[in-house]
Amino acid sequence: MTFHGVRGSTACHDPQTHRYGGNTSCVSVSSANESPIIFDLGTGLRYMSSSQDEAKPKPFVGACLLTHLHWDHIQGLPFFRPLLCEETVLNVYAPKQEDGRSLREIFLKKICPPIFPISLNEFKAT
Repeated sequence: MTFHGVRGSTACHDPQTHRYGGNTSCVSVSSANESPIIFDLGTGLRYMSSSQDEAKPKPFVGACLLTHLHWDHIQGLPFFRPLLCEETVLNVYAPKQEDGRSLREIFLKKICPPIFPISLNEFKAT
């Protein structure tokens, strides 16, 4: 189990948060020869990518369980570089929304111009 982010509401970087880090909620569980399971997609998600500093991102295969859809629990998704790879498969599961909207509908409204420079549809991953 790896804690990539444990902060709530907003990411922060200052001396007071240095010990535990400043990223929002993102925890992963992995074992040898198994795809990882991610809990929440906060800003710590971007550090899960082994290709963060490489010119071409590497593919990723795994699943995510979202606890809820507050921004601090999903804001790392558009910064997860493996989403730029066609070979990446990230299955995301979330609680059913009371208004009936699908997870895809919600992501399409949050990851799009003018909020974000590109839309969710421009990522190559499935």
